[in-house]
Amino acid sequence: MNILYILKHDPWGIGGGCYASRCYFELFTQIFENSNFYILYCFEFSANILPHISKDYDIESIPPMSLTTKLLSPLTKVMDRFHQRAIELLKSKHFDWCIFDHNSMAGSLVGTCKKMKVKTIVLNHNCEFDYYRDSHPQWYKTIATLPVVRWNEKRSYKDCDYNLFLTQEDLKHFEKTYGLSATKKIVSGCFLHNDSIKPYAHTPQNVQKRIVISGTIGNVQNLDGINNFLDEYYNTIPSDIEIVITGKNPPEALKERVNNLSNVTLIANPVDIKEVVRNCDIFLCPARLGGGQKLRIMDGLLEGLPVIAHRVSTRGYSRFMKAGYFWEYHDKNSFIYAIQEARKFLDEKKQSRQQIQQMALHEFSFGEKVKMLKTTIV
Repeated sequence: MNILYILKHDPWGIGGGCYASRCYFELFTQIFENSNFYILYCFEFSANILPHISKDYDIESIPPMSLTTKLLSPLTKVMDRFHQRAIELLKSKHFDWCIFDHNSMAGSLVGTCKKMKVKTIVLNHNCEFDYYRDSHPQWYKTIATLPVVRWNEKRSYKDCDYNLFLTQEDLKHFEKTYGLSATKKIVSGCFLHNDSIKPYAHTPQNVQKRIVISGTIGNVQNLDGINNFLDEYYNTIPSDIEIVITGKNPPEALKERVNNLSNVTLIANPVDIKEVVRNCDIFLCPARLGGGQKLRIMDGLLEGLPVIAHRVSTRGYSRFMKAGYFWEYHDKNSFIYAIQEARKFLDEKKQSRQQIQQMALHEFSFGEKVKMLKTTIV
């Protein structure tokens, strides 16, 4: 088979979107392992391309959109750099499948795919309308483009043959927002990279408990969550608990802010973020914006840490909540309760780190996802 694969994210970069993109790229290249792939990707990701990718597949980098194309997007409904080249390829070559890494591309291209009788798969990382709105809080910057985001997302959802979602909550949100879709909808979640399944070290609990927040600190969602935590919840943390914030690109304003807090340590751009997480006791995810699955939580679970997360960040983790070591919060009372329960869980040694890890390894199994999607799609 011949497959056109269009990547919006950098599968070998850092961040939640990149992580999910790589997981699904590895999954689809295994499901369709005897197929010919033609891959379109962003030019600026060229330095990260692994050697075997350019050897095993036909790949082509695409430069950024021109200013004119961007300004015309409210009229053309095109919000991605791949549109013109993808149209050329779809009309000049035979493809059996087109896989979209994002619904913003799928919405404007699915019509051409249908005309050329090319089957389509789209990965919905989240509800893009909500994510785009939350990531651009100045309304005047999105007044012209937000309707286009919605148009593409709806058309992708309605017309692509297969819609993949990271969480059941996202699927329900799509159904509520855009109505029912006759296309095949699959909640496939996220999972481990094919090359990342390995034994995990078991670090003894610290005498003084440590809460860790991790992720790309410089993006809108994570920075908002951290600042909201410091504004609304930090003063409820017992004084004998340390707080570690770690991740890429923390802004100077945050560095200055935490410098004045005696029990908060900021570890910027760590060499191994998992090692930082491993040396803590409780994983906290304060992100309260956007949808999708907050993938950094996987790091905490895979290191055997109990988790506390804002209600928005619990999507995709219901089985862990039922297991008794994952708590959600939405206000001060529920946050205080979660802290108390997490400490109690650790003090009473209700489950070991190894037990939490084993459940995480099972739930995020690459092999199980391959089996599930192979029987569903192929």
